[in-house]
Amino acid sequence: MAVANINANGGVNGKKLNLAVTDSQSSASLALSASQKSIAGSPLALFMLSGSADAAAIGQLAQSAQIPLLSPALSDTSVYPAQPYLYQPSLTAQQNAQAMYAFVKQKEGSLSGKVVDVAAINSPYVQLIITDVSKLLKAQGAKVNGAQQYNLPLASFATQANAIARDKPDVVLTLGATDDTVVVSKALTQAGVTAVQVGIPSGAGQQTLQQIGSSKYYALTADPYASETPTFLAAANTYGKKADVSGSIFAMSGWVAVYIIADAIRQCGVNCTSSQLNTALQHVSNLTIPGGVSYGPVAFSATNHVAVSTVRFRKL
Repeated sequence: MAVANINANGGVNGKKLNLAVTDSQSSASLALSASQKSIAGSPLALFMLSGSADAAAIGQLAQSAQIPLLSPALSDTSVYPAQPYLYQPSLTAQQNAQAMYAFVKQKEGSLSGKVVDVAAINSPYVQLIITDVSKLLKAQGAKVNGAQQYNLPLASFATQANAIARDKPDVVLTLGATDDTVVVSKALTQAGVTAVQVGIPSGAGQQTLQQIGSSKYYALTADPYASETPTFLAAANTYGKKADVSGSIFAMSGWVAVYIIADAIRQCGVNCTSSQLNTALQHVSNLTIPGGVSYGPVAFSATNHVAVSTVRFRKL
């Protein structure tokens, strides 16, 4: 959508963007071979817009080839401190943790003696969130119990929910994907947990909030809903993607990443190389993403390769 929209409006520096897509079929090994194939084509930049167990290896390939890679699958160690050629167009684990901590502190006031439980999917990214947010909460005197973790597919969370209910928590952090977050949150309610529940972006979709159906549940997101962005939604309609973007909380990730690259290419000039593009990316400053899809502007630098600056919490 973003590439088509840019090209329909004159391209960048008078040239159209060419997007080549290689399907990894949601496979870690195929994602790695897809990236090798893409790098062999000497592109200006790479996008990897889904999670991958081989994200670190793909990042190393991009760095070796001196090709900028924009991906939400990057680990925090790829961007803290900023690593050459690696850019995060969405929330990092650290940002998730900091936002959740600030929200809990705002809701609860003093955290001294407050009990916090965690219901979380088994995931390296989520584990980083747990580690980071636990440190922040404990530093303020909160008691953070060991996480009740699970693997997919998740048929029931009743046993774990009952264990959490026995803790009588003040807050429960629900860190999972879309469907399992619904299972977890409903199980907590059925177990008698009345605590505030705080989720991550994968649990912030409108349909997810409706299925959970609890006024106690909140989840953060860096982007508004598609229904709140008429310009973006009109573009989606133009390219036959309105239904797709309307049902996804992550629909705007690719749009954001492409417009970041387009701004860097504009600065870099007509004969830009991938290495020069990397330098230009570090001068993307105060960029407002078209369509109103991001709450805050993008401001990269030599020491900051993270695009998100502002989040909001959503509830039913």
